[in-house]
Amino acid sequence: MKIMLDKDSSEVLRTLDFLRMPAFIVDTKWTILSCNDRVGAVFEYGRAEVIGRNLEKFISLDSIFRERGNAGFSSLADAVREGESTALRAFCFRKNGSPLALPIAVIPNRQHRPDRMIIVVRDAPGQEAAPADASLSPDKAYQGELINELSSIINSSLSIGTIFRMVVSELRKIIDYSRASLLLYNDKDNNLTIFALDTEMKTVMKKGVKAPIAGTSAGWVVRNNKPWISYDLNDTAFPLDRKLLAEGIRSTISIPLFHDRMLGVFNFDSTEPSQYTEKDLEILLPVAKHIAVALENALLFEEISKEKKEWERTFDAITDMVWIEDGRQKVIRANHALMGRTGFSKAEINGKLCKELLEKIGITVTGTCLCSETLSCKRPSFQELKSAGNSIFHFWAYPLIDEENRLYAIVHYLKDVTAQKRIEQQLIRTDKLASLGTLVAGIAHEINNPLGIIAGYSEALIDRAGEKTLRGIKEFEDFPEYLRTIHSEIFRCKGILKSLLEFARPSGGTFREIDINELIKEVLLLLKHRTAKLQHTIELNLDRDVSKIYADAGSLRQLLMNLLLNAIYFTPVGGRISIKTEPDNGAPESRFNGCSHRVRLSLTDTGTGIPEDLIGKVFDPFFTTKPVGEGTGLGLTISHKIIEEHGGAIDVESTPGKGATFIITLPSITCRE
Repeated sequence: MKIMLDKDSSEVLRTLDFLRMPAFIVDTKWTILSCNDRVGAVFEYGRAEVIGRNLEKFISLDSIFRERGNAGFSSLADAVREGESTALRAFCFRKNGSPLALPIAVIPNRQHRPDRMIIVVRDAPGQEAAPADASLSPDKAYQGELINELSSIINSSLSIGTIFRMVVSELRKIIDYSRASLLLYNDKDNNLTIFALDTEMKTVMKKGVKAPIAGTSAGWVVRNNKPWISYDLNDTAFPLDRKLLAEGIRSTISIPLFHDRMLGVFNFDSTEPSQYTEKDLEILLPVAKHIAVALENALLFEEISKEKKEWERTFDAITDMVWIEDGRQKVIRANHALMGRTGFSKAEINGKLCKELLEKIGITVTGTCLCSETLSCKRPSFQELKSAGNSIFHFWAYPLIDEENRLYAIVHYLKDVTAQKRIEQQLIRTDKLASLGTLVAGIAHEINNPLGIIAGYSEALIDRAGEKTLRGIKEFEDFPEYLRTIHSEIFRCKGILKSLLEFARPSGGTFREIDINELIKEVLLLLKHRTAKLQHTIELNLDRDVSKIYADAGSLRQLLMNLLLNAIYFTPVGGRISIKTEPDNGAPESRFNGCSHRVRLSLTDTGTGIPEDLIGKVFDPFFTTKPVGEGTGLGLTISHKIIEEHGGAIDVESTPGKGATFIITLPSITCRE
């Protein structure tokens, strides 16, 4: 639509442009027909974005109507058509949403186009100095000083609560209020939450109380990004604001807090009607800008702080040991697990070297740095470490790389996998035993048949060797002895096969309540002669109150016999063998079916011990360190199977040259209740 302007209107626009005053030409419906170049400079819009739009986009018409005594749109338009020039104050809004409270002049075009008006914005930023208007800002110098002081206060803190308290304390000097509040806008829930409050009134408004957007003046401010003044709540257009009347509030002023996005609303309430006017906005609008920036910074800071705390809680919740080293390989952050294991406090651990931490745990580092590969190649590295107490650890190093591909820190992760390794070994043993059981069962059946035939023929030959005719032959005189030896060895082989078959099959023994202490004493009586012969000292440390167990007595006798015979064999003359029983009320474990009431039996000798590279093989089938002919390597394998059938666990600890300790843990009788 092409709009033709009369010569006078065009001249007026050019004159106002020269005076650096933004000006609009509008019709009686407030549609913008034209504007001068100064509009673009002040309002930050291009001419094409302005013409054809409603003036409400740029200047708040509701404030104009209120200035006219709430007479309404038609009354103002009628007054203008009648030729009355009108000086008003209104809110002007730039493209970025920031408001300005400025004086507005509405000038009629009396001679040529009475249906048009010229709207002139006075005292706009960058405008030539206008004559002082004492009625508009009588205390402008003081207000400027106050705004500068408030700006300094706002920029001095990242705590929005502190900022709010200091700001309202200063504003009270020139703006009277009964209650001041700061409401935060939640765009997800589309509501407002009272964040801060300053009042001595009895009020239901408390920090944390939520307010809806619809039906409230504060909600209107959020939706329109414009300030609002309620002169008298008895005449308010917002139904939910009438609830404030019950608390004695009569007038309110609300300022939007906007910085790239809507953040909230700054409110002042008074028990007096018409307490606030547009003049108060000269102070509040600039302050609100600073508060909006401070609020945005505070919210960002709070979010970063929250994320930092969340990260720290997560870091410290890790039960394995984690720490971060800087580029100089000194600790800058360590979690609680590492501090608990090393005994260092937070202050002490900062600045420590990786080597110092590992030595505190019992891991000796020799040679190159453990993370040398990570340092040189900037990639994760892994090592398996052992402590002096035979604990096993997995050690990872992860590089932290910046945008320029520089390594600036290393994350270390140390996990104690001793228990895991023990379980892995037990699973391997169990798998081996299961495979061996299947194999043994098949072989034993196959061998038993020919052995039975050989045994039958050997018995027949022994009977025939007693004949007088054969006994008279000199070359035959040794045959009876050979035949008896053959017969004896055949039945020895059958005995071994029987043991193997018993190993391969479920025991099928009789399970009952057993006092483990009494069973130990029974087995020691059977071996008393052998221990006395070797001058071994047997030390017993048996807990009288230890719980009974549910077990097969025959199987446990065999187990104890195997362990004691091994201890006797490997302990030199005059050595010592110690047997101890005690409760083991540790945390419930899956291998004990979640039972925490257990009995612990430990058997320690002062023998030669087990070499470190062989300790993982002692329960393997047919593994033995005894000379050929003195051991089959099945004693500990069978012992392991017996313990497994009883739902227990068996472990071994040894230091070469200082003996070995076998530890047996069995569920107590209470685990069956």
